[in-house]
Amino acid sequence: MAGLLTVLVEAHELSVYSYVKPGAPHRYSTRFKDLHTLFVNLTSSFEVYERAAKLGEDVARGRSGFPNIRIGELLSEALQMAEARLGAGTDPMIHIMLVPITVAVSYSVRMSDRIDGALIRRAISDILNYSDVSESLRIYESLKTVGGRYSALLDEIMITPTKIRVESLRPADIFAEMSMKEPIFSLLGRRLSTLISVSKRFIELETGEVSTNAAAVEAFSELVYGVTGKKLRVYGDADIVKALKYDRELEKNGVDLSPFIGPLTAALFMGMADLISS
Repeated sequence: MAGLLTVLVEAHELSVYSYVKPGAPHRYSTRFKDLHTLFVNLTSSFEVYERAAKLGEDVARGRSGFPNIRIGELLSEALQMAEARLGAGTDPMIHIMLVPITVAVSYSVRMSDRIDGALIRRAISDILNYSDVSESLRIYESLKTVGGRYSALLDEIMITPTKIRVESLRPADIFAEMSMKEPIFSLLGRRLSTLISVSKRFIELETGEVSTNAAAVEAFSELVYGVTGKKLRVYGDADIVKALKYDRELEKNGVDLSPFIGPLTAALFMGMADLISS
């Protein structure tokens, strides 16, 4: 388990610092300068990720079931720890994506000694579809407490505690409704296959002739395309000057792809975990 969590931290570091990811944070960004805060979003909540990994193992060993892992409680604690350390620098999407993915990766590795797409899909589906409504309420409350874009989104789509109770909304239902306005949430639902395919593409690139940095940037581009349908120009390590010029062009046009750092970490985590497991 300790080795798996080390891979998670390494994946997050690569996700944050790899360059040049157009429209998103990267090592040479002139717009996103506080990369340390973005990185610490994960490490500040490390205790939660240790528990998430242990819970994935427990399910694989038959000691528990996915509906019993209390995903809302885990996510709430992760956000609370991050906010206590970082305040307004907390990035909820990092935890929304990585808490369930950590459970799923741990489960898959314990079950099959590798990252099996079918096992990842089963884990995420069972975690989000069969958790108790009380976990949905915890997710709602934690997002409202942190505030920001996702708190405002809940208001916009009229998700309330009463609606969650009356309609028995599961976490999957909440994220599905949020994805209608913020498609990135679909990576935990109907576009989960995109996340898995990007992780496999990263493996192909990383074990090929390109650098790990270039493989991460290409994975980022494919992830953005899979969610938004927008194709980014990626230069890899070949021409940083052109890449930075394009990055500034996107900034001038108001393009902000920073929410993809969490999903990119998830894809890289699955890919890197598969590499060390095989």
